[in-house]
Amino acid sequence: MRIMRNNARSIKYIAIPWTVYVLFYLGRMNLPALIPAIIEKYGFTATHMGIATSSLFLAYTLFQMPSGFLGDRFGVKIVLTTGALLIAVGNLVVTTWIFPAIVLGMFINGIGQSTGWGPLVKISSKGGGKAIALLGSSVPIGTSLAFILAKTLAEYDIELSFYVPAAIMLLLAIVLALKAPEEGGGGSFAFIKDSRIIILSFTQFAVFFAMIGTFTWAALYLTTFDVSSLKAAGYASIFPLSGVIGAVIGGIFAERFGAKKTITWNQLLAAASFAALPFSHNLFQAILILFIASTFFRFGVGATYWLATKIAGEENTASVSGFLVFSGNVGSVISGVLSGFLIDVAGFAPVFFTFAAIFALSGIASIKLAE
Repeated sequence: MRIMRNNARSIKYIAIPWTVYVLFYLGRMNLPALIPAIIEKYGFTATHMGIATSSLFLAYTLFQMPSGFLGDRFGVKIVLTTGALLIAVGNLVVTTWIFPAIVLGMFINGIGQSTGWGPLVKISSKGGGKAIALLGSSVPIGTSLAFILAKTLAEYDIELSFYVPAAIMLLLAIVLALKAPEEGGGGSFAFIKDSRIIILSFTQFAVFFAMIGTFTWAALYLTTFDVSSLKAAGYASIFPLSGVIGAVIGGIFAERFGAKKTITWNQLLAAASFAALPFSHNLFQAILILFIASTFFRFGVGATYWLATKIAGEENTASVSGFLVFSGNVGSVISGVLSGFLIDVAGFAPVFFTFAAIFALSGIASIKLAE
């Protein structure tokens, strides 16, 4: 009986939220996967595609906190169901292939995507920090599956790469409307007054700042070791997957040593990894260090959101999760601009040292956390 209860608990708090978030990504990363093909077929420019993808990211950032609050106040069922429907609509609007409509469709998609993380953390938090950590592993896996699905379907017709995710989202919306838990009645941002939440938001700022910068510029950095751009892109594609390893190990570490130590070690080890990167002497060393550094983008995720839930209260789990993701995305926006500027002016070393410095500062700040 105990084994059966544990299995049921794992399915409810780990497998189901994980699967839902992977499915969300199928409708999120399909356009980025097909940018070269879309440019070739429809005559858009890289600038057009950059604006379109930025539209999704902007909506995703702006609606994080409202989505989290609504998930706590009215329940995760209505928020997740609405989000799945918006993702479906956004994907369908993109297939008009009219540029303003593409931007609008991606913005609608971004609103839908913003409803996922906070409410799903709310569900997973009942399974503990390890459950949240495993939920974090859905991001790199969802990204990889989205690229594979989009490119496979595009071999038949590019539109299928948007129609199929839209259909999946519609089916998911029906399932969520019928089966997702309610769990409303909360919703408050009073936790922002707690210095521990501010420290956690700083750690997320550091993680997203370095993560987006790494994934954006890794391929270009590897070309400095005299490899072609295609080979460099292939090597760079493995770095997001290291987050799966980081999430699993981080979840185990947090259960054994506690959330505070996990967060502090995550930030400090990440700082050390990025500080070492400019001293790489060859391609192998650079790839190895980048792979290790990338594990820390997910190593502390379970501990961070678990501790935030304990501080803010279970009734505000989605709200505090939305706030932390919002804080992280602010780091993403700044990183994109600052990293590019530093690379143009002084090369990659200042970029990696900046990542290390921000990680180190957030790690030192996290020492003051109290569980």
